[in-house]
Amino acid sequence: MRPNPETAPSALAELYDTKLLAIADRLAAARTVTVRRCPSDPWHDDECCAAKKAVRIAECTARQSQSHMAQWKSLRRVCRALRKQKSETYWCDRVDSECDALLGRRDAPVTGEIDPSTLHEFFDRKVEAIRDATSQGASPSFLPVHTGCVLSQLGLVTVDDVVAAIRKLPDKQCSTDRRVSSLRTLC
Repeated sequence: MRPNPETAPSALAELYDTKLLAIADRLAAARTVTVRRCPSDPWHDDECCAAKKAVRIAECTARQSQSHMAQWKSLRRVCRALRKQKSETYWCDRVDSECDALLGRRDAPVTGEIDPSTLHEFFDRKVEAIRDATSQGASPSFLPVHTGCVLSQLGLVTVDDVVAAIRKLPDKQCSTDRRVSSLRTLC
């Protein structure tokens, strides 16, 4: 007697696979996913990697035993504080170096006072750079100056005066700007 081909073990296994695959496709359809690797933060160094690894290990231990939960939370706080401190240090150093470069003080440290002529030269260079960048655009239009508007009493400006003025500015930020605006007022 010949076995029925529909009840043969290989046919039944194939039928099982086909039906199971059809159910799985209906519940969770297969799709193509693109994974993009993001570059690491510039301040993320070996110390940050080690702290993050310690937090991950402590998390695994805490999930297995509730008695290790406090240690995991403590390590997580330390890791976050380290990342925040490194981020603030990075951005403060970067802002300081950019300010030094813009003011023509590449190697000179900030001494505490900016005299009016240095400030004037800075704005002259800044306006010239903007004019060069926008020279192909339409001509600017100017409004008349109000009567009595005079800048005859321009005195020395200290770094503390500039920092205080910047800190009074609102924390506004463009969505494409990756720097945190509150860091600019911190530094």
